[in-house]
Amino acid sequence: MRLTRRDAVRLLAAAGGSLPLLALPGVAFGDDETAEKPQPEPKTEPKREPTRVDRALDWLVRHQDPSGTWSDAEFTTRCEGQACTATHERSPVETTASTLLLFLACGETHQSKTYGDTVKNGLRSLFNHGSKDGRFGDLAGRAGLREHIEGALAVIEAYGLTGSRLFKARGQNAARWLVSRQRDSGAWGVDGDDARLTGQAALVLRVTGQADLEVSAEAVERTYTWLAGQADAKTGRVADDDSATALALLARVWLSDVATARKDPLVAKAAAHLAERDIKKLGSGTITHATWALHQAGSDDAWGAWLKQLVALAGKRQVAGETACARGSISPRPGEGRVTATVHTARALATVWTYRRVFGDR
Repeated sequence: MRLTRRDAVRLLAAAGGSLPLLALPGVAFGDDETAEKPQPEPKTEPKREPTRVDRALDWLVRHQDPSGTWSDAEFTTRCEGQACTATHERSPVETTASTLLLFLACGETHQSKTYGDTVKNGLRSLFNHGSKDGRFGDLAGRAGLREHIEGALAVIEAYGLTGSRLFKARGQNAARWLVSRQRDSGAWGVDGDDARLTGQAALVLRVTGQADLEVSAEAVERTYTWLAGQADAKTGRVADDDSATALALLARVWLSDVATARKDPLVAKAAAHLAERDIKKLGSGTITHATWALHQAGSDDAWGAWLKQLVALAGKRQVAGETACARGSISPRPGEGRVTATVHTARALATVWTYRRVFGDR
C-alpha cells in the first residue's frame, strides 16, 4: 500500500474530524501536483469537528496548574466533578516541557490567540526552573538530564517558531550547557554511556541548528558517530531498547544528509524492526519516537500500517464524552501518568503535519 502525505492526512481526519489548518515551517499541505488551486478565504471560519489532538489539548489546558506547570502527580487538583485517575510520579519540569512541545508542534506559541496564555504560562514556569548557566531542571542524575533535554527542546522550538528574543539567549545557553556535558566517548550519560539520553540529546543538536543558533559541529559529529556505532549490524537495534533504536535512527537521518541516510543499511534495518513491534505493548514515549522514525525512514507499507495502528490505539484509549473531566485525555498503561500518555500520544498523532518525510513518499 502506497501511503502518501495526503492519504495520511485523510486517515487522521477520518479518525477525528478535519485536521487543524496549520502549516509549520517546512510543512505545507497541498504541495503536490494534484492539489486544488487555493480558493478565496471565507469571511467566517468554517465550523469543523475537533480532532483527537484538539481534544487532548483541551484536556491539558483544563489540567494546567495556575503556576503554568503540568504535573503527572498533581493534575487531579484541577479536576471538576469526578476526578481523573492515573497519577504518576514524574518530574513536573520534564512533564511541562513535553507538554509545551505538543502545543508548539501544533503551531501554538505564546503569541497565539487560542492557547497563547497557556503556552506563555508554561514557558514562564519552565524559566522558573532554569539557571543562569543554561540548565533546566531541579533533579540530579539521569532524571536531571532528561529534564534539561526536554526543557532545552521546548525553549529552542519556541525561539525557532517565533524568533522572539525572549527565548534566544535561553535556548542558546541551554544548548551549550548540554554540549558541555557530552562525554569523551561522544555520548551522554551519568554512570556510563546512555543510548536513549544520547538520542534525545541529538534532537537538541538538530533543533538548535534549525533555529539558526550556534551548535558545535564537533559535538554533532561525535554524537552521530557514537550512535552509528551502537547499532546491531543484523537488526539495526540499539541497546536492546526500542526508544533508543528509534532515536538513533532519527539522528542518522537528521544529523546527516538525506543521500547518506538513504544508503545506510542500518537505517532500513532499524525501521523494519520498529515496524514489527506491537504498538499496544509499547510505552507512550516509545510510540512517539517510533512514529517519528517510521515517518522519516519506514517504507510506505510500514508507515501506512503503523499509522493505522496508531489511530486505532488512540481511538481506543482516548476518553470520549462531553461532560467527563477526563474527556480528551489518553488512558495510560500501568506505570505511566495520564498527562504523559496524553501528551505523547497526541505528539505522535501530530507527526504528519509537524514533519516532512525526509525520504519522501516513494
